[in-house]
Amino acid sequence: MLKIEKIAELSQVELELLYIGFQQKWEKLLKKKTFQEFCRLYQSTDSRERYYRIMEAGELAGVFGISGFFSRKKQVKGHKKQVSDWRWYFGKELLNDSVARNECYLSFLVIGNAFQGQGIGKACLQFIEEQSREKAEIKCVTLFVSTSNQRAIALYKRAGFEVDRKVSSLLTKYFVDEKSWYKMKKRLR
Repeated sequence: MLKIEKIAELSQVELELLYIGFQQKWEKLLKKKTFQEFCRLYQSTDSRERYYRIMEAGELAGVFGISGFFSRKKQVKGHKKQVSDWRWYFGKELLNDSVARNECYLSFLVIGNAFQGQGIGKACLQFIEEQSREKAEIKCVTLFVSTSNQRAIALYKRAGFEVDRKVSSLLTKYFVDEKSWYKMKKRLR
């Protein structure tokens, strides 16, 4: 049975799933192809995301993060930013979007390979929509997706998301090897 649960932070195994889900982008951004380096930097980054773990029959099936006015910024204490980490922080800023007060932003959704094609992504989107509808201020759910990720785009469209705009950036092409993105939106009210 599918279970979606809020978690305070991503564990090592959840970070590994996130890393694998976007491995090509992370490695391009980091210029170091190690999971340990990804963990060090990801855990040192201030964040507004609320994290969720997806369990299926007692196994980790996926993770996702959402943010909006309802989420508080989590500041990491005791970590000094190093000049050598500039690519990470600059790249993360490029991938961030300012979230309007009336929106819920899906910053990432990763379903493990063994669990894909089973409706888990759809169930997560329904969960996010239900959570968002409970907050009267939230009028829409938004996300960014690479224009080359046709499988994800199809999932989002089936769930009622529409392309709000196309964004192209030579900087994101340089840092994460993706030039074109769709901002997709699902209106709730």
